[in-house]
Amino acid sequence: MDSFSIDDIEKHKQMRKEANKKYYQKNKEKHKQKVKEWKKQNLHKGKEYSKNYKINNREKYNDYMKNYMRERRKKKKEEMFDFLV
Repeated sequence: MDSFSIDDIEKHKQMRKEANKKYYQKNKEKHKQKVKEWKKQNLHKGKEYSKNYKINNREKYNDYMKNYMRERRKKKKEEMFDFLV
């Protein structure tokens, strides 16, 4: 039986990760369409997954929302200023 070193395993993991990344970048639109169709068919599961994602990634989600709201307020101020001028 062949034995594998930890370096070989880590190298293989890294190669698989890069291959998966290339695949999903290449097939981004197909993947988005599949996810969209799945969410339509499994509405309750989709909502549950998004809820769990928000819970598990609370910091990332909160940072995103803070930036989004900051940009939105900034845009509204600019629009109001343009309207007044």
